[in-house]
Amino acid sequence: MTADVPLVFPYIPGLLSFREGPAILAAWEKLQTQPDLLMFDGQGIAHPRGLGIASQMGLWLEQPTLGVGKSRLYGRHSAPGLKRGEWAELRDERDPKKIIGAVLRTREGVNPVYISPGHLIDLPTCIEFVLTCCGKYRLPEPTRWAHKVAGGEKLPTGASQSRLL
Repeated sequence: MTADVPLVFPYIPGLLSFREGPAILAAWEKLQTQPDLLMFDGQGIAHPRGLGIASQMGLWLEQPTLGVGKSRLYGRHSAPGLKRGEWAELRDERDPKKIIGAVLRTREGVNPVYISPGHLIDLPTCIEFVLTCCGKYRLPEPTRWAHKVAGGEKLPTGASQSRLL
């Protein structure tokens, strides 16, 4: 589902939900069936304020959410292993004992993604879900296709959907 709304907030790193939130809410209102889990191209609790777009939208919509970022916004970590499914803990910069996400290798030989719980979900479930959604590409299919649709591509329908993974 897509929605077009006027942009009223500039892009400011760390404040993504203020820019993209209105479009998310407009698309949500158009859904006939609500999903069980929402995946965002951004962060959940792995955020300088502990409240990235996945967390904020999860709170607003009262739904389980997780964030998947292509790069690190916040936190410290060691390098994950090189094989698919290997991951390293992403820890809070101010409280190194606090785990705020995972740096996950979704394919061998590619850069990892940064995963963080948003709302009503734990980190192991986030990791499992993201890996399940990753086929032959680094990014999970939902966020990969969101980028493509935002760039003007049409979503596949019917039998062609089975070729996504």
